[in-house]
Amino acid sequence: MKMKNGWMAFGIIICALCCISFVSAETQPQTPATDQAQTNVSSNQPDHEALVKEKCAACHGLKKVCSEIGKIDKAEWEKIITRMAERGQKKNIIIDADQQKTMVEYLTTLQDKTSLCTTKK
Repeated sequence: MKMKNGWMAFGIIICALCCISFVSAETQPQTPATDQAQTNVSSNQPDHEALVKEKCAACHGLKKVCSEIGKIDKAEWEKIITRMAERGQKKNIIIDADQQKTMVEYLTTLQDKTSLCTTKK
């Protein structure tokens, strides 16, 4: 009987721990996707900048890109990046969906020319 009660107590403890972790995960505040994207763009800015430089400069210089920074909104950047990705495919320059999203988020957050436009390519 002692062994049976021991296993029962063990089972109850395991169930309680599972419930606590489940409830804890549900009650943590969720970060909206836009805030999370902003955070990712800020924390990985050099990587995002390098991606834009690499992909855009593969077909044309950054002058076109730099002339639009701070002037156009996210929807317009999405149109431009989508169009450029389609054109790039013709030249074997692949910009996948994640890269396109990253580029749009990065370019949308820029308010000035930053280091993206200080080098010529």
